[in-house]
Amino acid sequence: MSHGQFIKSTVTASLASGLRGITCKLRRQRPSFATIEWLNTTLPDASTTLVVGLGESYWLTGRAVAGGNFDGQVMSRYLTETSAGALREKLRRDGVTHVAVVEVPVPTTVERKREERQTTLTPVARLNLSHMLDQYAVKVETGGGATLFTLRKPGRVAG
Repeated sequence: MSHGQFIKSTVTASLASGLRGITCKLRRQRPSFATIEWLNTTLPDASTTLVVGLGESYWLTGRAVAGGNFDGQVMSRYLTETSAGALREKLRRDGVTHVAVVEVPVPTTVERKREERQTTLTPVARLNLSHMLDQYAVKVETGGGATLFTLRKPGRVAG
């Protein structure tokens, strides 16, 4: 092995070890990280996922429509439509193929931090989303603190 190859393999091993350490730390400190890991391994590569209930979606590797910090009101307005069909059509236009409803406890008693990390929907938005999922989605899988739905193809309604 040449000197250059030795350095390259040592640096690569060191980086991999460091990433594993960061990942372990994130799993301990942020329960949402394990949820995102589960979604990353469960979602199809070409999916676009509407993420509800979680403001920490930046670890998702696929495309997502999600709220950020303190975006409960913004996400609620986005989900408020005149009917389940209108909401389904909006999501279709935005390319959304899946909906992940995340229910992971935030490890803090500080209310402001809870508001920051969780996307809390208004009652109307929750009801609109629930009706849309009842009519236009199939439950795929539950794991990692999330329930993942696949949206039905346009024109197909649950019967």
